[in-house]
Amino acid sequence: MSETQSEKKQEVMGPDIEGDATTEKQIKQIVLEVAREFSGPIPPPEIIKEYEAVLPGSADRIIKMAESEQEYRHNLRHQQVKFESRDSLFGIISGFLLCVGTILAAVFFVYKSPSSAAVIMGSLLGMSGPGAVIVTIIKSTRAGNRSKEKDDN
Repeated sequence: MSETQSEKKQEVMGPDIEGDATTEKQIKQIVLEVAREFSGPIPPPEIIKEYEAVLPGSADRIIKMAESEQEYRHNLRHQQVKFESRDSLFGIISGFLLCVGTILAAVFFVYKSPSSAAVIMGSLLGMSGPGAVIVTIIKSTRAGNRSKEKDDN
């Protein structure tokens, strides 16, 4: 939470009315301007005192509101991490099953038909599943590194 205060003083010249006794004297006014601002969920103590003076119990309500907002954000972040972990695990299991399935299909083709065409087809099939998983892992790792670089900036 930060709070800043600024003060500006200005000299304001009064109206110059002709024929009046004040024409020879210029009326000067000093204007004092104070600006206060803060950031964060809870205002500074001086402002909380002012809220409390206007409406008793409002300081407690402001603090409870800030606490409930923080709890909500923590729960939201916890759910996000939980879902990302679940999705990551599902991706790993799917990739593993894809690899095992294509390797088993390749072995089946080679075993059932030992001709050269079946061996070539089985080899291509056996390489396609693990190859797809490897390419996906490499792309996601590069994309993950780029997003981390953006988050750091």
